[in-house]
Amino acid sequence: MGIAWGNGLIHAKSGYHLPLNEWHHVAVSVDNINHEIQFYVDGTPFGAKQTNVHEWSINWNLDLFVAGYDGSGRWSWPGKLDDVKFYTGILLADEISSIYSEH
Repeated sequence: MGIAWGNGLIHAKSGYHLPLNEWHHVAVSVDNINHEIQFYVDGTPFGAKQTNVHEWSINWNLDLFVAGYDGSGRWSWPGKLDDVKFYTGILLADEISSIYSEH
């Protein structure tokens, strides 16, 4: 599990492999000010916070891909997604845990 941005060459990988046939709550908190990324699985931080990452930028004039980031099919997602949300602010660990607990 990971995210990519820019021209698809900048990656942040969590090291977590989602198990097949199971539902999980996955969250990624990106802090552009401090250049940090933290992955969460089922409301709990997964792995160490990654530092010195490139700034996440959004170009609303381009398509947004969830799962297959470049549209080529080489990063296919053989599962289902439900309740995808994007937030404009940085979510803290307790906020992500609370969102997970609500569902």
